[in-house]
Amino acid sequence: MIEHMFDTLTEAELQTEDNLVLELEADPDRFFTDEPVVLPPDLDSWEADLRLAAVLSAVDVNRLSGTDRVTYMKAQYRLNSSGQARFLGSVNAVSDA
Repeated sequence: MIEHMFDTLTEAELQTEDNLVLELEADPDRFFTDEPVVLPPDLDSWEADLRLAAVLSAVDVNRLSGTDRVTYMKAQYRLNSSGQARFLGSVNAVSDA
């Protein structure tokens, strides 16, 4: 059996992801201005999933406040750790084959 990180996304999370894509398509320069960027206030509670990856990849960390840079760094670490855990699980699966 193969498990995918997307299997656990709820309909609401998929809709949020679709909305982000639509926003970017409607105004591609929205995230690429010189204005300061503010992260979602509940970012620390987000799971390490595609939604978190999409938000982090769209943010220029240099445009964040000092506090948001720390929040960004913690979220990126959480996402990286999750990816590393999945990678090590696949290494284990290969060694068991």
